[in-house]
Amino acid sequence: MRQNLSLVIALGLVAVLSAPAFSADLSDAEATVDNIREADPPSVSTTTKESPVGQPISDYKPTGPSVNAKEPPSPTKPYNPQNDPHVQRGWDDNQRRNGR
Repeated sequence: MRQNLSLVIALGLVAVLSAPAFSADLSDAEATVDNIREADPPSVSTTTKESPVGQPISDYKPTGPSVNAKEPPSPTKPYNPQNDPHVQRGWDDNQRRNGR
């Protein structure tokens, strides 16, 4: 009988001590839910996009000016700084093939 009584007292004590902690967590959760409910709705449409089928391509093409490619500038440093004959021969062959 004493063992059962001490067990009941211990469980009661645990329940009494843990109740304030549980209610504090619950009030924080309720405050969070209230903040979410009071928040402004999204300003951007959250619906699905309309199908692009049947729409003109011009709706999707960029309207800015096109970019014209330019030839890259020639190297500013000497191409063959150590005067390696194999590098020079390759450079000369390349210049001849490109007509320069």
